Amino acid sequence: MEQARRFRALLADLGLNHPDAAKILHVSLRTLHNWLSARHQVPHAAYKLLP
Repeated sequence: MEQARRFRALLADLGLNHPDAAKILHVSLRTLHNWLSARHQVPHAAYKLLP
């Protein structure tokens, strides 16, 4: 749950909305939602793709 909270904060700090973040990360909005709701862990590679 903490990881999802930090990831959400990171996206907000970067000024990314969900559709833009999903596009940058090459994932669907559903996948992004699963990460943000802590249903699945955010892969380390996702952090590397963010500007």
